[in-house]
Amino acid sequence: MIKKTKPLIFPLLKIFFPACDFENVAIVWGDTIYCKSEISEDLKEHELTHIRQNKGSKFWGLIWWIKYILSKKFRLSQELEAYQNQYRFAKKNYRKEIAQNLLNIIAGDLSGELYGNIISFEDAINKIKNG
Repeated sequence: MIKKTKPLIFPLLKIFFPACDFENVAIVWGDTIYCKSEISEDLKEHELTHIRQNKGSKFWGLIWWIKYILSKKFRLSQELEAYQNQYRFAKKNYRKEIAQNLLNIIAGDLSGELYGNIISFEDAINKIKNG
């Protein structure tokens, strides 16, 4: 399910992740994807990964978010899996140039301010591609 409203956890996320802007991100809580705009099929694959990680439960989602906020290692593991799945989807379903362009964009996202600069761009490229 996709909702265009902000999830209840959004104010907390904004405190820990100031770069988090609901205009440009999708957020999972339980089995729901919250996103103001339409999402691409590859991004949907990314968010479905987070739903599986959340085990589709609002209660487990709270535990997942606490770990996600407090542990850079956990956050990286969760986002890396989601970005790997997103890139695999793109490689399978998009032209090579589009998949390559997406890889550069998502590696930039993973290595950027949104996630707290938890990995270098080069490592993000390698880990997403080879995961």
